[in-house]
Amino acid sequence: MSNKLKIKIIGAGPTGSLLALSLSKIGCDISLFDTNNCEQIVNKNRAYAINNSSRKILASMGLWQTIEKESNKFNNLVVKDNLIDRQALFTIRDLTLSNKRSYSIGWILDHRRLMTILMDEVFNSDNINLKLNCNSNYEVEGYDYIIAADGSNSFAKSLYSIKSHKLNYNQACLTVKLLLRGADDSKAYEILMEEGPFAILPMGG
Repeated sequence: MSNKLKIKIIGAGPTGSLLALSLSKIGCDISLFDTNNCEQIVNKNRAYAINNSSRKILASMGLWQTIEKESNKFNNLVVKDNLIDRQALFTIRDLTLSNKRSYSIGWILDHRRLMTILMDEVFNSDNINLKLNCNSNYEVEGYDYIIAADGSNSFAKSLYSIKSHKLNYNQACLTVKLLLRGADDSKAYEILMEEGPFAILPMGG
């Protein structure tokens, strides 16, 4: 009889896939489910900012070298408060010694590139059983843990009465990709406005 933990993860996006890969590396048997197919999971129009703390986690999983090649790093971060018309510039000099060695404040990564890397790793893992186009919410037998990673409006959370805490900011997030001619690929902006924060994140090119 196997003593391996059997874990069911619902949701194969970045959170679910990274969790599946992490747990598989410590010997757990993972069943990773998603109602979407691989193309639907990969082809979403999003981008992510990765900081040095996340870089260290990805490096410990053996993923960072591949992910870094697909990312655009930035070395300057401008934080501006529009209400008082003041700004601060953060550079590599402001990082801790261990983070300075990365020569970057952060990295911007397109969702498609990230998920292509993660899906390749999931497909090649002996400990992960990937089941796409599959609604598995009611399949509970034989698992030591069931983890909901299917988004903020998770059906699994309500089905299994998983408690969560939310703070309503009365704001929504709008994300767009723009080609800005003459933009500096090494500089990111966080602009604080009365309506809410506005970020400009360089994706390269």
